[in-house]
Amino acid sequence: MISAIKGIIHDKTAPKVTLETNSGVFYEILVSNPVLDQLPELGQETLLYTTMIVREQEMYLVGFPSMGEKNLFEILITAKGIGPKQGMKILGEFSGNDLRMAIVSGDITSLNKVKGISSKKAEQLILDLQEKLKKSLIGFKDVLPSQDPSSKKKTELLLTMRALGYTDGEVKRPLDAFFESVDNTKATEILVSEFLAYLSSH
Repeated sequence: MISAIKGIIHDKTAPKVTLETNSGVFYEILVSNPVLDQLPELGQETLLYTTMIVREQEMYLVGFPSMGEKNLFEILITAKGIGPKQGMKILGEFSGNDLRMAIVSGDITSLNKVKGISSKKAEQLILDLQEKLKKSLIGFKDVLPSQDPSSKKKTELLLTMRALGYTDGEVKRPLDAFFESVDNTKATEILVSEFLAYLSSH
């Protein structure tokens, strides 16, 4: 499994970038247009987190600028009817945070603006990923240590963010600041939506 590649940018031709590693190996990596636009110029070094896609008649790498986006992609393509290339298309239309917000809030209207994502498919996408999130949290909640209600709610929210593809480094500090002013008696689902909005504005 190739989880990340660091190398010199040899070529940038949509929808791919070619990286040359120190060992002289050239890797061709599929990326979205926004990621391609953010990459340094030819001849400069960059790091991409990668997911290997293996199909019956093809095998290729997909690249992301952060571990959070990689995790989000891997969650996204578990939804029914969403293949890797359509998953990349969706990520090309949304920032990672906006996509998480759309899924968590059930925003079908935003999702079906992506070419190839009908209202029915958007609804299926939301249903699949929200259910996956709930199943992920069941096991975590069963093993949570005894905590005061505020700390337990914060832990549940952190676990939810992990299930959405965020890393601890991306959310722990803003989560602490968020909890200083939030009503932590609200349901976890509501706090998730409010925290995603908080991340977008800070």
